Amino acid sequence: MAIALKFLKKLQDDHLSQRSLIELLDKRLAGPEAARSHKEVHVSTVTDDELGFCSRQYALLDVLEQKLPPKYINAATRVAFDNGTALHDLCRNKWLRHDVIGMWKCRQCKDVRHFSKLPPLKTDGGTHSHEWEYHEEEFVDPATKITGSIDFFVDLGNGKLTVVECKSIDKDQFATLAGPMAKHRIRTQMYLTLIERTATKAIKDQIDLSHGRILYISKGFGKKHIEFQKVLPLKEFSVSRNDEAVDKYFAMGQVLHDFRKGGGLPPLTCGSHQDKRAKECGVCKACFSGKYPAGVKL
Repeated sequence: MAIALKFLKKLQDDHLSQRSLIELLDKRLAGPEAARSHKEVHVSTVTDDELGFCSRQYALLDVLEQKLPPKYINAATRVAFDNGTALHDLCRNKWLRHDVIGMWKCRQCKDVRHFSKLPPLKTDGGTHSHEWEYHEEEFVDPATKITGSIDFFVDLGNGKLTVVECKSIDKDQFATLAGPMAKHRIRTQMYLTLIERTATKAIKDQIDLSHGRILYISKGFGKKHIEFQKVLPLKEFSVSRNDEAVDKYFAMGQVLHDFRKGGGLPPLTCGSHQDKRAKECGVCKACFSGKYPAGVKL
């Protein structure tokens, strides 16, 4: 018995001296992540509720021929982000695969079907088999060049297609969520206005532009749903269109677009170089240098 215990202890010590799985994963998951190109302005960019959007920053990045810096992502944040991405993909490519309307791309032949339900798997008389993968339909405002990617459209039985913004959420936040988060409400309202401004009449006639839905998916087991009287990891909220509420966000994009068309440099957003936003801005020094006054054409 003593010999056996001694052998097991040695085996355990040998294993512990090897590299840890956690160490390996931490190294793989953590690190810098490239930022989106500042050349494109997205709905999520102008509605950023952490630091806010600055048209002048993007204009100076153009002038100085710089890019937005990468952000360091730790392992915990990376897992949270990837969990969210996986849940979105499951919702559109598996759970609602036969219900969502959007863009479908074949992984094999690269065929694309826009604004469509899941296309047939077999074409060309049944000789070719597709591997369809869902992608978001994108809308670009001609006046401001603000871009919006709609998570998906779905037919809920009212004769029109409904715009859906799908979001994953931490289980503790999900438990207390009584209404849509402000940034998600605003983005959904912007999508409705964006489609009105951008889409062809044939597309707009198919969509209910009076309201959209926000679907929250819990990153946990869920909570008892009052209406359905069962535990569900899902919450759904309706958001009415409000063009006036989103005008200021489109105006931010308009200022930048006007500059890019030859207009004057946007004014300062920060009060001083000591502002929280300024301290995290890569063009802060140039912005407050006096070399780039507001309104000057560059």
